[in-house]
Amino acid sequence: MSEQSILSGEIQSSSRCSSRQEVKCLNEEPELEFPDKEFPRYCSFRLKSMATVRKIFKDGANEMNWLFLSTSGIHGTYCSLDDIESPGYLEDLDDEEGPPKITLLIVMPRLVRTYFGDIEIEPEDIPFLRARVKETLEAVASSQGGNIPKEADE
Repeated sequence: MSEQSILSGEIQSSSRCSSRQEVKCLNEEPELEFPDKEFPRYCSFRLKSMATVRKIFKDGANEMNWLFLSTSGIHGTYCSLDDIESPGYLEDLDDEEGPPKITLLIVMPRLVRTYFGDIEIEPEDIPFLRARVKETLEAVASSQGGNIPKEADE
């Protein structure tokens, strides 16, 4: 994959990467092809669209890709999917706010890569996101199974 093709997508570099030689930091959002072994490691990127989230999780969440929602911090809100689905929430949004947004953090632990954002979602995105969060919780539990206290140790 050429650097030019990498520089035409939906992710924006948000921090400097490690000084390791194999790492490239991109100032533009690269076009995503998953899995992509040439894509930089040790980096953090801003996500801007639900389409990119769907690309990352086209095969679901697993030991390689974890999705956490409502992470807030400096890049969004604590708004949850339950909040968005609550009666009156969508009606209370004014025209300037546009569609509801969800704050997210995607972790690729084996590549030491993170993605974050506050992205607009549509009602049809909610079941997809809920399924990925459920899969993430299962994948994290499986990944860390050998590291938690044994019942006798508690």
